[in-house]
Amino acid sequence: MSSIEKLQRFKDILIDSVDEYVMGDQFDDSYWYRMMTICSYLNKEVVHPGVNEDYPDGVVGVRDDDNFWAIAVIPYEFKNLAIEEIASVFWPHERLEFGPDVFEGVEQ
Repeated sequence: MSSIEKLQRFKDILIDSVDEYVMGDQFDDSYWYRMMTICSYLNKEVVHPGVNEDYPDGVVGVRDDDNFWAIAVIPYEFKNLAIEEIASVFWPHERLEFGPDVFEGVEQ
């Protein structure tokens, strides 16, 4: 299974577990995503393991509006996917622009 297929499966699991009140914004304390973007200018933030006490195993964040709004937090295993690939899974029908990746813990 490709990384894109794994990400799609992960998204499907998130959607299946959503509380109707939350409406797709936050599924649990670890991983979540907003069903709609805010400003449509996205970048990827990689938080490496051991750097952030909130995410000891590392995570991949998706930010909107020039690295301001957090709109998704997904498992670290997806760190090698480009932001364009992540966006094609989570927001396939939105017209988006993309900025540079941001790394927490290790300069890239």
